[in-house]
Amino acid sequence: MKLGILLTTPPSHQNTYSVINISKASRQKGHEVGIFMMADGVYNILHQPLLDLEKIGVSLSLCAHNASQRGLDRVEAVLWGSQYDLAVLANDSDRFLTF
Repeated sequence: MKLGILLTTPPSHQNTYSVINISKASRQKGHEVGIFMMADGVYNILHQPLLDLEKIGVSLSLCAHNASQRGLDRVEAVLWGSQYDLAVLANDSDRFLTF
């Protein structure tokens, strides 16, 4: 199963911890996980526990326009994409969650 997650809130919000825990549990069960960050969710690239998900096979991407608007620098583990990448993730996922 492929799980897609849209994260729109900053790391100070409980949603980030929910996404991290759901992603870890899904990967432990062998599921594929992709996270797309947009709006204030792009600030999660500054949150190491979320970035560490890449080490367990979670695909991380974000809206480059939103990140640029907020003055964020690129992070190696994160694909700087567009709304097209979000649409592909949503279409290719068996389940899609929004936070």
